Amino acid sequence: QKKKDAQQRQTDAQSLHTYNQALASLYRDADGGIDASPKSSAYDAAKAKEAERAKLSILKAQLTEQEVKWKEEYDALMEENAKLKKQGEDALQAAQWQERYEAALKEKDEAMANIEKEKDKLIQKSQR
Repeated sequence: QKKKDAQQRQTDAQSLHTYNQALASLYRDADGGIDASPKSSAYDAAKAKEAERAKLSILKAQLTEQEVKWKEEYDALMEENAKLKKQGEDALQAAQWQERYEAALKEKDEAMANIEKEKDKLIQKSQR
């Protein structure tokens, strides 16, 4: 994570540096016949183009950073989801075992009651 943050800071710094260079170059006379005076439409077009490129570079860096954050959050949610599913499966299994135990206990109680009835019948027959 720290490595990713350092890389992102470096990318942002490079984008900012590129933007600053583009702005600085606009204020210098450009080769190729562009008039560097602020009133020149070619100067304005070049200035706007360089500024747009720099903005695009910064936006791309920000988008990349946001995508990394979203990926990390997605991975964390998927891990949490897997844990919750596992807990749900464990709870379901526990509930099933509880039902089986209660059914077996009920059968045992009924069997014990039947044995007692039969025992009482045998005792009554033997006393006659």
